[in-house]
Amino acid sequence: MLPAPVEKPAAPLLGMPGWGNKRTPLMFGGIGLGVVAVLITGLFIFGRRKKAAGAGQIPGPAAIDAGSPKPLSTDDVQKQLEGRMAEQQAEHARLEVEALMALKLPVVKTKKTEVLMKHIAAETKTDADSLARVVRTWLNG
Repeated sequence: MLPAPVEKPAAPLLGMPGWGNKRTPLMFGGIGLGVVAVLITGLFIFGRRKKAAGAGQIPGPAAIDAGSPKPLSTDDVQKQLEGRMAEQQAEHARLEVEALMALKLPVVKTKKTEVLMKHIAAETKTDADSLARVVRTWLNG
């Protein structure tokens, strides 16, 4: 009795090439080296941007002297606070008005209004003269 023939598994339709199936330390080292190179390049580019942005600053003690505020009198401080409070109140009022303007209220149409409109339309078709008198007396009171 002969042994049954062994069937080979079908090759995958979209598979890796033969060299891509072998994962070696050399492959992982190359991937790691690529990642490190990308990180170093990114740090270099962002480092140059920060240096260019800080080029206009005054270095050393001159920066401290230039940045220190002058002492203000109590009247000046009070005027500044009142000005800020007035600005905040104006801003709050403007925001409140904008919020009210943004509200779109629906047209109020009650059930009674709809019934009355239907009734008037139906009566107008049948007897327009008598309905006109009723509406005139109703409006004139």
